[in-house]
Amino acid sequence: MAEYTLDSLRRKYGGFHAPTVQVTLGGVDLATKGWRIRSVWCDTGVREEAGICQITLEDVYDRKNSRFGCDGFLVRGMVAEVRLGYLITEPVFKGFLYEIEYLLDGEQPPQVTLVCMDVKAAMMGCGSLDFSGGQTWKQVLEGLFSGVGRGYAVLTRAPEIPAVLDCPVGYPPEQMDDYAFLTAAARRFGLECFVQKGALLLREQPVSPGVLLSLTPEDGIQRLSVRLRSAGYVKKVRVTGGSDDIRDSVEKKASGEAENPFSIAPASSDPGRLIGARSVELFSASVRDNASAEALAKGQLRLRRTLESELELTLTGLPELAPGYALALDRVSPSCNGSWYLVSVVHEMDSETFRTTVRARRAV
Repeated sequence: MAEYTLDSLRRKYGGFHAPTVQVTLGGVDLATKGWRIRSVWCDTGVREEAGICQITLEDVYDRKNSRFGCDGFLVRGMVAEVRLGYLITEPVFKGFLYEIEYLLDGEQPPQVTLVCMDVKAAMMGCGSLDFSGGQTWKQVLEGLFSGVGRGYAVLTRAPEIPAVLDCPVGYPPEQMDDYAFLTAAARRFGLECFVQKGALLLREQPVSPGVLLSLTPEDGIQRLSVRLRSAGYVKKVRVTGGSDDIRDSVEKKASGEAENPFSIAPASSDPGRLIGARSVELFSASVRDNASAEALAKGQLRLRRTLESELELTLTGLPELAPGYALALDRVSPSCNGSWYLVSVVHEMDSETFRTTVRARRAV
C-alpha cells in the first residue's frame, strides 16, 4: 500500500496553493537576509552523478554602494539545505555551495545564482588512493569515511558497506580519487550510490522498494510517457574467475551465475529465440570464490535490467517524491500499471509554480 495518495497530500498542503521554499546556508535561513528567491531547481537520482540544486536570488544588489550585498556572506563549501512545499515544507536537498555566479544584465534585475552539489561532488578530486596493497573494496571505502581529514560527515553519515564488497580490489597499481573509487565499486557490483534525504546510500536496488505514492490518470498527471525496450535484456549472466596461484596442486577456480526471472516471450517463439535467450559470459581474475562470482553476476544482471524500461512523469510539485522509492500506477494499461522505481527526481519552483518530474524504471 502506498504511503500517500494525491488526495492526502492535497489536504496536507491546502490544495497545493502558495508554493514555498526555504533555503539555509551555513545554518542561516536566507529569508532573514531580505533577498528574494526567484527560482529553485533540484535534480537528484540514483545514478553516479552528484545531485545538484540551483538557486537564483534577486534583491541582492546595493546600487547606492555598487556592490552585491551577499558577497561577504557567501563562502564556497557552506552547507546548503533546501525545503520545498506549500506553506508546509519538506527537505529535498542537502549539499554544499559549489559555485557562485554574479550577474549584472541591463535587461533584467541583478542576480546571484548559487549552484549546490551533494557529497559525491565533494569527493571529486579528494584523496589519492593507491589500493594495490591487497585491501578489499569494503576496507578502502570504510577508510574514506572513518578519518576526520576529508570532512564528509558534515553532509552525510558513513554509508553501510554491503557484504558483497568484502573481496579483494585486485586492480593493478594505480591512483584514484575518492569519487572514482566509490563509483567504480558501484558499477562493478551493480550497486546504487546516491543521496537520499541527506544520507549516502551504497546498496543493491531493493526488491520491494517502499511505494510513496499511488496515481491514476485522474490524479492531475500533466504528462506521462512509458518506454519498454529490448535493450539490456539477458536471460543469464555467468561469471568465472581464478588465478595462476596453485597450492597443493589445486588451481584456484570460481564460477557463479544469475538468471533473469522475467521472460520477454515464450522460448519457442521468434522473439524468444532472438532476444529471450540472450546470455553473457564474463571473466574476472579478482573473483576467487563461487560466492563472489555469483554476487558479481547478480550485480551485472541488475545493471542490464536498468535499460529495459523507462517512465517519465510530470505532475504537481510534490516534495515527498525522492529517488530510491517507488510510485504505483493504476488504470493506465496492463503494460504500464504497477510499481515503478524512482531513479531521478527533478523539482522546479518559481514564484508562481511548483512541479515535479520523475524518471523511473520497473521495480524488480
